[in-house]
Amino acid sequence: MRALPGNGLPVRKPFGFIDGISQPIIRGAERGRARRGENDVVAPGEIILGYPDNLGYVAPAPDSKLFPGRNGTFLVARQLEQNVLNLECYLTDAAAVIATDPRLPRQDPAGIREWIAAKMAGRWREDGSSLVRHPTPPGTPGRITHEKDNDFLFGAEDPDGLRCPFGAHIRRANPRDSFDPGSQVQIGITNRHRILRVGRRYHDWNGACGKEGLLFMCLNSDIEGQFEFLQQTWVPGRDFQGLQNESDPIGGHHLAAGGETMSIQMTSGSMRIPIMQDFVTVRGGGYFFVPGKKAVDFLTQS
Repeated sequence: MRALPGNGLPVRKPFGFIDGISQPIIRGAERGRARRGENDVVAPGEIILGYPDNLGYVAPAPDSKLFPGRNGTFLVARQLEQNVLNLECYLTDAAAVIATDPRLPRQDPAGIREWIAAKMAGRWREDGSSLVRHPTPPGTPGRITHEKDNDFLFGAEDPDGLRCPFGAHIRRANPRDSFDPGSQVQIGITNRHRILRVGRRYHDWNGACGKEGLLFMCLNSDIEGQFEFLQQTWVPGRDFQGLQNESDPIGGHHLAAGGETMSIQMTSGSMRIPIMQDFVTVRGGGYFFVPGKKAVDFLTQS
């Protein structure tokens, strides 16, 4: 594992994006609520076993008089290799493809590359700020803040995807109110699929060649309805929010035969950028049960 940066510096993925900005808040755990708002609050049962979830149901858990499942949770771990060279080369090539498009913001080639990267992720690599609240790059005159904002709503603030594209990674992973702008009911439905996640960057050196990636881990009370739903429905969905044959531009699986594009919504129609390669490869992983304190006490006494 790579050492954590320390000194309050953000943890970055190998691709350069800041990691772990959007997280759910468990109701009753007040830490961070004032800073992040009510839209991120989920019932304890969405993450911890033995408690009601957002709909009042209690997820099934390993449980007996001897081995209590209450206060446990399920852990998902995945080793995600990230091909940094492929992504950086892609950004250079894509910038050259659209360089003469009059709809492109006036920027130098390096600025165009970062603009494309931000459109793929939904956030700027430099500071993690969202495109919804900060459509112009960091350092732009008149920019008020560089904070890693997260209390925005896609549907209410960017219903047409003119700031954050419909297919951007953060819009897929947490659509918020995208399907019904401003609806608290829709936010509640979306929050049924939230996960509490963390990532650790790793490197695997083999001679002169090194491979980098992210050890992804998340906690959830229903692996099928939370982690697997995200990985099988929203993130890779090729018709997500009306798109046509588009997967997640960063973490999705792209058609080997080519022809797949990423659409960037604009007032005059969508700008299309070709994507013909994958940037993330799953190298391994597993599902685990994390016991609560009483279950740990039982195991240590057995």
